[in-house]
Amino acid sequence: MISLQAFDGALALTALLPSAVIAEQRNTRRSVERACQELVEVLEHLTAGEPPALRPPREEDGRRHGADR
Repeated sequence: MISLQAFDGALALTALLPSAVIAEQRNTRRSVERACQELVEVLEHLTAGEPPALRPPREEDGRRHGADR
């Protein structure tokens, strides 16, 4: 019975590792696809002569980008 439980545990861990890797690859691919889509939208605005809808700059250390330092 102990051998069967050890086998089941090893099988479960063996299946868990590839599934975690695949899930991480899918998440990375989705984020890259979203970034590419945003880039396409910005490029469409630029080629149309319209200013892109930019997000406000991120704050780093309590300061804004472009502020006098």
